[in-house]
Amino acid sequence: MALTAPAAYANTVVYASATLTDTINATGVSTETIVFTFNAATASATTDGFGVAVASFAAPSSTGTFALSAAFAGGATYAASTAAAVVPINARPVTAVVPPVTIPVGTVFVATGTFTDTLAGVPLPGSAVVFQFSGSSAAATTDALGVATASFTAPLSSGAYSVGASYAGNSIEAAASSTATVTVIQLGSLITGAPVATFADASFTAAFTLIAQADGTPLTGRALSVVFAGSTATVVTNGSGVASATFTAPGVLGVYAASSTFAGVVSYASTLAQADVTVSLRPTSMTMISVNASALAVFVGTITMVDVPNGLPLAAAP
Repeated sequence: MALTAPAAYANTVVYASATLTDTINATGVSTETIVFTFNAATASATTDGFGVAVASFAAPSSTGTFALSAAFAGGATYAASTAAAVVPINARPVTAVVPPVTIPVGTVFVATGTFTDTLAGVPLPGSAVVFQFSGSSAAATTDALGVATASFTAPLSSGAYSVGASYAGNSIEAAASSTATVTVIQLGSLITGAPVATFADASFTAAFTLIAQADGTPLTGRALSVVFAGSTATVVTNGSGVASATFTAPGVLGVYAASSTFAGVVSYASTLAQADVTVSLRPTSMTMISVNASALAVFVGTITMVDVPNGLPLAAAP
């Protein structure tokens, strides 16, 4: 008699198959009773036309190798026969899933791991899980839905990182783990520029303010590139997030644009903005000196014209 039984998982079913053969003519012996014994349980089955009898048993709740035996008591025609085998009982496979996360630099995020009995498709509650992220670890326990969570702080550098969750397993379930990508992105930044009103050929100051887009916090000590009419100045924001640069307005009246660009840093994304520069006529002032003169006498009137922005006399004015 030959006895076989494939490996099974804990808490599933063990299927045993015995083949009773007439060794003289090498044919199966039918309609004979085979008694199977597995893990202190017994079951009887009758051989079919090929001499095969099949029995099933509940697999134990622990892993290892377990003895299986089959016995044929014999009869008037055939002698008694026995066979033995071992059945490997393996841990139940577990499916672990960790979803990816996208988070700004320096912020707290929650890593999630879901653990499921693969065979039954049911959650694994109350299981100890360890999360790993960027050199830090955190222990957690799965809830009724098989979900465990842990909080971590994203690095101050943008890029792709890995977060993982692992379950060590027990006497029934196998160990399982999963990893996912944590995409750490730059924080948004925002530039605002104040419009400028100036005069032809006059010096003026273009001021731009750099702030964090999320909460409006001034970004100090950051380099901005300020451009006007082909001239470029690189300036650093002050304690209020303001960067100022001085330029000379063109001699032609009109509305021009000053622009500012923040190239971005590891933690903050690049941004840019424009501000209008309105160039108007230069204002002048005129003063006249009082003159005392006699009737019908010739006198000289004196007028002084001054360029108001620079305070200098205006020569050759018609």
